[in-house]
Amino acid sequence: MNQAELEPNGAPAGRPTNSSPGGFSSAKSDRPPLRADALVLLGLSSLAIAQPLFDVLGRAAEFFVASRAKPLDLALLVLLLCLIIPGLLFGVELLLGLLGQRVRSGVHLLFVGLLSALIALPPIKRLGGLPLPVVLLAATGVGVAIGLSYLRLRPVRLFLAWFGIAALVVPANFIFNTGAAKILFSKRTTVVPPRITARTPVVMVIFDELPLTSLLTERNQIDPVRYPNFAAFSTEAYWFRNATCVSSVTVQAIPSIVSGNYPKTGLMPTSKDYPHSLFTLLGGAYEMQVMELSTHLCPDQFGAPLQASSGFGERMRKLLADAAIVYGHIVLPEAWALRLPSVDDQWNDFAARGKKPASARAEIRAGGSGRKTVPGVVSIRRTSPSPREDRRALFAAFVSSVKPSDRPALYFAHVEIPHPPYQYLPSGKVYALDSFVNEGLKTGIWQKDLAPVLYHYQRHLLQVGFADKLLGDLLSKLKDCGLYDPALVVVMSDHGASFIPGDRRRGISETNCQDILPVPLFIKLPTQHEGIISDRPVETIDVLPTIADRLEISLPWPVDGRSAFDPSPAGKAINGESAGRKVFAVSIDRLMEAIKRKTELFGGDCAWDRLFGAGPYRNLINRRLEEFLIDGRTAARLELDNVDDYAAIDSHSDFVPVRVRGRIFPEESQRGPLSLAIAVNRTIRATAETFPWRSKRHWFAALVPEGSFQPGANSIQVFLVTGPEERPRLQLTQLQRRSPPDQASTEGEARK
Repeated sequence: MNQAELEPNGAPAGRPTNSSPGGFSSAKSDRPPLRADALVLLGLSSLAIAQPLFDVLGRAAEFFVASRAKPLDLALLVLLLCLIIPGLLFGVELLLGLLGQRVRSGVHLLFVGLLSALIALPPIKRLGGLPLPVVLLAATGVGVAIGLSYLRLRPVRLFLAWFGIAALVVPANFIFNTGAAKILFSKRTTVVPPRITARTPVVMVIFDELPLTSLLTERNQIDPVRYPNFAAFSTEAYWFRNATCVSSVTVQAIPSIVSGNYPKTGLMPTSKDYPHSLFTLLGGAYEMQVMELSTHLCPDQFGAPLQASSGFGERMRKLLADAAIVYGHIVLPEAWALRLPSVDDQWNDFAARGKKPASARAEIRAGGSGRKTVPGVVSIRRTSPSPREDRRALFAAFVSSVKPSDRPALYFAHVEIPHPPYQYLPSGKVYALDSFVNEGLKTGIWQKDLAPVLYHYQRHLLQVGFADKLLGDLLSKLKDCGLYDPALVVVMSDHGASFIPGDRRRGISETNCQDILPVPLFIKLPTQHEGIISDRPVETIDVLPTIADRLEISLPWPVDGRSAFDPSPAGKAINGESAGRKVFAVSIDRLMEAIKRKTELFGGDCAWDRLFGAGPYRNLINRRLEEFLIDGRTAARLELDNVDDYAAIDSHSDFVPVRVRGRIFPEESQRGPLSLAIAVNRTIRATAETFPWRSKRHWFAALVPEGSFQPGANSIQVFLVTGPEERPRLQLTQLQRRSPPDQASTEGEARK
């Protein structure tokens, strides 16, 4: 028997062997076993890496729209996941095989076990509630079991070799049976706009996730103290106080607004699927200054969007980074996945949202005067633009585009404010630089504890204050350049959000519809200077017909909406989360109940300081520590996040650390939620309750007023509060540092 008739390990040809996890025998060469090994890696890699990722991205193909992905980008992504990655694994195996057949066999067996464990991780995660060690042991056990079976049982080797067909089936299913097909096989289409004679400038701003209830006082009026620009604009425009949205999902809500039609399943938020829209209507006669973030509804033939487009290399870098983050959320145990940038409530650019806070703080502080901007089953949503990490700078670019011109213009902006991540104060300063952390929120549902919901509700309202500032900047620019008076100006929201413990944040239900459906809708007609409140029931699909009506344009295609000035009776049909249309009744009584709840928590028609007194023991707010008898130190230990932020505050910086967040490790006798008082420079500025999160029993998060800090070093102290409100007992917690040793000086400041 010559050497050519032996298996690679020297066994007689045709006989199964326990020492080579290869595949088929051959009397001529070792190529068939190598080919079998390659098929095994192709199949397992496709099932372990490509399939779960394609499943998520295929169901959320709007991810590719928001990323402005081209067909070539998707083709390369498919090639990478289904061919290049397993090819690299096989290449490593062959390279190490130069050290000997046993080494190659061992490496191959290792890859089989690892890929099998990755396949097992998602279903193990879905069991829910399993501790991290159990998840890891279970996945490892699956990998070891399949690896040993593959090593010792020839039928298993043959079976896994047939898995190679998955390298064809998995990408084929993604390419032909998901929304990715509309990206891969899209053809450039040219839209013929209608002939119109209108010359009225049109300005349209859609704020993202701004509920009407956030703006209102108990008198059912816009809060003039916290939101002066919305209040002032309502006195010069039509305010349709009974306006409601038609979807709680941005990529359905925005297309419905600009097309005038109810959402339909299976449509992508692109001009190809929505060929008839506001952009098509005005594109032939109007100059287009358009800022779209999650959609691509304005045809390219009408001009480039305001936001900068990325080149091929930049697009692919971000596409692969986002895909890796999504994959991490799919397969990693929850305790590890939580450390990744969030993919909840955002559509793309997850890596930019997850930029390390330390580096972001260094960059923003480098601006000195504050002129440098801040860089910045799984579902995918968007929160911020790319490569446009700073939403302030993006809106400023939109405002700068507003200027008089000989040709009439459409100025359109979808502004992702007050949408998370919550990071802006009403002044425009930044207080959060890390990725959006949904404390108290899981799978879109708030936990039943009030504390984390209250905290995020505070952050939302502060960001609504920033939206008010942005609106003021735009209105000032319109007035300065003489466009305010002759323009038709539309200011509105795409949908709202809810902050009810135990209820859904965005999904519409009978219990939260009063927070999500009613949206602000203001329309200022040309030369209008007197505000008019209309309680006519209108929907956001009525905006396009209203614009056409006021511009005296006859829409050349049918729409579901009708002009808000149409005197005929109007009905409402709200498109819910499913394909069918469902009607939700939002009465004035329910709306007022929601406003009353907000007012009880944060006050109404009053300054921002009342917002920070929303926790327990409100009577402690703004009182000096000298007023109390501090009852010593408690044995409870405190871990304070970002403690170094308070060591050297620059009053000229854009960054101000108003968020105080951390964990309490109480004594054994201290059960249940703990009440806390947060003192800044020996004045109590906020109170909060602890809540369970991330397997820790006592998380806390609170916001303090921007004016709490002084330039330079500031002291932060956290007290446990017990006893009656009229005679509270305060005990100082013991700070336990987690920061690097070179920041030790800050600990001393925090302890003072």
